[in-house]
Amino acid sequence: MKNKENKIKEVKKEMENLKKDFDKNYLSLEAKLKKLEKGTYEVGDEVKWCNFDWIVIKTGTKLQNITIDLPGFMVTEENTVTLMLKNTIQNMTYSDNNSNDYKESNVKKYLENEFINKLDKSKLIEMRTNYDEDKFVTTKVRIPTIRDIEALTMSIRNCGSSYWTMTSSYAKSEDCSRAGVFFVNTYGYLSNIPVRDACGLRPVITLSTETL
Repeated sequence: MKNKENKIKEVKKEMENLKKDFDKNYLSLEAKLKKLEKGTYEVGDEVKWCNFDWIVIKTGTKLQNITIDLPGFMVTEENTVTLMLKNTIQNMTYSDNNSNDYKESNVKKYLENEFINKLDKSKLIEMRTNYDEDKFVTTKVRIPTIRDIEALTMSIRNCGSSYWTMTSSYAKSEDCSRAGVFFVNTYGYLSNIPVRDACGLRPVITLSTETL
């Protein structure tokens, strides 16, 4: 009799656990569906675009149209998301001539001449990025800056592989024999290594939420 009661308790407990898992998964999917229907995203959301897996690292708005209608005007905005590739690609040196300026890097050349061709270029929104002190670059695809990385949780930073940032590590190229750049190591922490070493890339792009 006791054996039967114990088995009944075990089955009931198993059913309760299954129901909890079902409720949790259902609510999670329901929330995801509502978010997609509204076209809203949060940092950490994973999306698929152009056959690549991406993670949302920033959300924002962009001025779209300014319509003049005297005596005033109307501004139209569109919601945007900045995405970073979920995993690394293309292990490569940052520079072969001791330059730690992103504008002169092998990375920039590869992203803008090769990787971008794997994406729908017509949908990419230009980004003006302050990548190193007073240095700026305008591009449709880039890698993260040190500021981008510092704002992210370790679960987003850490992808199991090391990868470059855009930001040089202190010394100017012309002042040292081994110029360095900040990178994210295999544990998700920031450090720096010489530009002639090889690291992976996690491309960054910005899209309209409507594109997704």
